[in-house]
Amino acid sequence: MNSYILSYNPDGATVNAMQLAQFIKDNRKISQFYTPFSGTYLLKSPTDLFDLQASFVGYFPPDLFVLAKVNPSEVAGWLNKDVWSWFNASHDNILAQLESASKGIGSGALFS
Repeated sequence: MNSYILSYNPDGATVNAMQLAQFIKDNRKISQFYTPFSGTYLLKSPTDLFDLQASFVGYFPPDLFVLAKVNPSEVAGWLNKDVWSWFNASHDNILAQLESASKGIGSGALFS
């Protein structure tokens, strides 16, 4: 399972946050997602970077988002402990992580 960070300008006139959330939820190339704050999604996908990126091109104008493949063990910052637990969890135990996470900030969904 590959991990990615998607970042976009939530104040952009062409991107609606609710529609993007639904687009990500329905995207068959994304198996799990978590949104720790506005404008950022942590994604898990079995696809490679360019295949996943291609699934967003039709949604975003080409210059309004960045998608980066990341190694969760090489990411730093200040986030809620539940976000780090989710981000570092393997695909096999993600459901347990989501169930134990607080129901607060944007817990994502599991799609298989």
